Amino acid sequence: MSARRSNPRGPPRLACAAGHGVRPPCPAADARHFYATVLIPQGVLIGLFAPSMGHSSIALVHFIYGHVIDQMRSTVADAAQKAMFGV
Repeated sequence: MSARRSNPRGPPRLACAAGHGVRPPCPAADARHFYATVLIPQGVLIGLFAPSMGHSSIALVHFIYGHVIDQMRSTVADAAQKAMFGV
């Protein structure tokens, strides 16, 4: 992602990648949310990317993105059940 300025006097905005292409510039908060919601399901440890997002603690990331972690728990449980019982 590259920083771009649409308004020389305004703050820089980041170009967000989504799906198959690149969307118009989006706020940094949207880019951080995209970043976290892509990395968490890939199994990247939160402690490895939380500092690069500007979060002061892993607990804060858990609080903000807990819904993504909860979805993963259900996926893991389903995969384990299928592996053990073929269901």
